Amino acid sequence: MLRFFLVAGIFVFVSIQVANIEGQVVIEWQNWRMISSAALLLTMFVIFALISVLFYRVWRGLVSTPSTIIDLHKKARVKRGYRALTRGMVAVAAGDSKEAQRQVRRTGVLLDDPPLTLLLSAQTAQLNGDQGAAKQYFQMMLERKETSFLGLRGLLIQAERDGNRPEAIKLAERAFRLQPKTAWILNTLYDLYVADRQWHSAGFVLEKMAKANSINKKIVKRRRAALALLTASNAVAQINTKEAFIATNKAYRLAPDWLPAIIAKVAVFEKEGKTGKAATLIEKKWPTYPHPKLAEIYGRVLPEGSLVEKVLRFEKLGTYNPNHTQTLLSLANVMIEAGLWGSARSKLKLCLQDGETVEVCRLFALLEEQEKKDVAAANQWLRRAEEAVSGPGWYCNECNRNFGVFSPDCVSCGALGTIDWGTQENSQIVEKRFAISKFKNDFVDEESSKIKNTSSFEA
Repeated sequence: MLRFFLVAGIFVFVSIQVANIEGQVVIEWQNWRMISSAALLLTMFVIFALISVLFYRVWRGLVSTPSTIIDLHKKARVKRGYRALTRGMVAVAAGDSKEAQRQVRRTGVLLDDPPLTLLLSAQTAQLNGDQGAAKQYFQMMLERKETSFLGLRGLLIQAERDGNRPEAIKLAERAFRLQPKTAWILNTLYDLYVADRQWHSAGFVLEKMAKANSINKKIVKRRRAALALLTASNAVAQINTKEAFIATNKAYRLAPDWLPAIIAKVAVFEKEGKTGKAATLIEKKWPTYPHPKLAEIYGRVLPEGSLVEKVLRFEKLGTYNPNHTQTLLSLANVMIEAGLWGSARSKLKLCLQDGETVEVCRLFALLEEQEKKDVAAANQWLRRAEEAVSGPGWYCNECNRNFGVFSPDCVSCGALGTIDWGTQENSQIVEKRFAISKFKNDFVDEESSKIKNTSSFEA
């Protein structure tokens, strides 16, 4: 309302000012002569200008109507094209190949934008099992800057599915150069390098993953430690003692609570003649990590003395974890060696409370043979060992495979740093330590949106 009165006031004011203009205007042209007041002439000029603007707007509307209609048609066509593209993606996700093919044809007709249709065409070809056609579509994506990364991803998935590791590594490296901070490509490239046993390259990518914060810090340390143990193992094979010691110390520094790193560190102390440090470290770790290899090294690094003194030292070690089966087995073993038959038998009977294992049966057989020279009783225990359950061993937390000796990498599933000491039951329920990145999840939605907006240690 205020605006109306303001405009009306201005109009009245201007009209009064125009009406008060004095004087006449004389226009002569050939035999014509026109005399008018200045106010009337100005008013006629304004009216003429308004009529001219009105006619111009009408003319412009008539001229632009066809193009406007065409634009509206194009917008409606594009809208239907995107709807067909979306329906095609949904059909691919649902596994409906016929509907996907139908939407591919509709998208190709409605959308004059090959990058948008290439992805749907490739996905539909894969759904129909036509890997050759899908590969052609992905190759076509490589020719366009805006879809090159998506094409590489599709070809990489195909190479991995076909088991073509060299080609997969080549494609993953190319994708890494395009998007060096993308989590899925870092994880994929790392897994490929590990599977191909390219440890140096795997370590390089691991550092990139750590800098990108795409992996848990504890997992990074475990994998670094595993790579260090691999370096140490290779150095031992090449009789490079210095490098082996350096790599082992690095592994223990990175993962001081990982049993393989502890065993390797203790072995280094033993080889360096630092028996006191080796014994101290074993005693420190025994409450949490009792292991037969540590007990074996502990027996070797003890000061020279009688077998009874050795038993006493092992009893001291046993006080750090007295009720653990491995403690009882280690004590029974040195007691048999010292000829303390009754004490050894009592320890083995305690072990039987947790079940009859291969290790317990074999020590009973040794005890019967050495104490009573009873070969028949010893053979009976050995036969029972064949039917007994296995005790703890090295198990991969990824594939649950059992190994007689430890290795930093699993030869079964290719994972690195996933082998731990434990029982098979514990290995089956242990939580996966190394999460595999979502290589294929949200593949269609994420990428189409981007386009649209644009040797070993023996145990």
